[in-house]
Amino acid sequence: MLVLTTILIAVIAKWISKPLQILSNEIQKIQKFDLADPIALHSRIIEVNDLIHSMNMMKRALRTFGMFVPRDLVRELVASGKPIELGGQDRALTVMFTDVADFTALSERMDPGALLIHISRHLAAISDCVAEEHGTVDKYIGDAVMSFWGAPTPMEDHALRACRAALKAKRVQDRLNEEWEAAHLPTFFVRIGLHTSHVIVGNIGSVQRMSYTAVGDGVNVASRLEGVNKVYGTQICISQAVLDAAGDSVLARPLDKVAVKGRTGGEMVYELLALKTGPEDLLSTPLQLDSCRLTQAAFEAYQHQEWQDAILLYQQLFALDPDDIIPEIFIDRCHRFQDEPPLNWTGVYTLKTK
Repeated sequence: MLVLTTILIAVIAKWISKPLQILSNEIQKIQKFDLADPIALHSRIIEVNDLIHSMNMMKRALRTFGMFVPRDLVRELVASGKPIELGGQDRALTVMFTDVADFTALSERMDPGALLIHISRHLAAISDCVAEEHGTVDKYIGDAVMSFWGAPTPMEDHALRACRAALKAKRVQDRLNEEWEAAHLPTFFVRIGLHTSHVIVGNIGSVQRMSYTAVGDGVNVASRLEGVNKVYGTQICISQAVLDAAGDSVLARPLDKVAVKGRTGGEMVYELLALKTGPEDLLSTPLQLDSCRLTQAAFEAYQHQEWQDAILLYQQLFALDPDDIIPEIFIDRCHRFQDEPPLNWTGVYTLKTK
């Protein structure tokens, strides 16, 4: 009887412990924010079945939560088990803003339902590019996207990753535009601004509702750089800080030394053209290399107030690419400065608009 009872207890213990071991493994997956599949398990024990049902409900809730909050942040919160608190920390981040040109006019021409589907495809494409480079989508502001690199997970190459994401976003939107044009749908011209700076990143808001975001002057500069594209007819503007942090892996040409609205100091602004190393479809072309070389020489002449030399070099740049409006802007400026030499020249151009 004792032997039979021992065997029976062992069988029952295994019968109970096996599903509990599976559930223990599932809990470890949840801690890593691995929520892909539901728990496909059934037990004859009512209490274990209730536990399985509750865990599946928790998985669905966390998946939903992850749609509204950065996944890396959720993963950290679940793994740490710490309560969410208000507060932030100083971090060096690269911040990116994207925006669709003339979206207001477009929204007036499209049916609201069709417009929502249209803009959602664009936002999803931008978000995928950010995710591929391990960035954090902070928020959607209408047709605009704010994202950053370097938080919640620190990374040394945040500037380079942001540059790659920006170039990918441009490439993906170009492909979408080809598809939309073939279907007689409106196309988007996306403008992008990038800036690297120390900002405050963390949980901001109230104890009832918080937002994980980045705030500070560096965020404002990134937003302004997105707007700089409107003036120069460019698509991706980056700051000197981004270029320095990204290193020699990116190809960028100097645009201008600009004082954006709200700032008195000048910020050197570059147009990001391509990568020097990396995915083949993001690498520089011979035309981009020539454009970069000529723009560098022309801008140096402009900064040294060598107006005629600058005019000749910008004319060569125009001949290289007639669609480039940069030569027209600077040739016009140089002619004006020849007629009326500027006083107290600093080389800084002050923008009047965002």
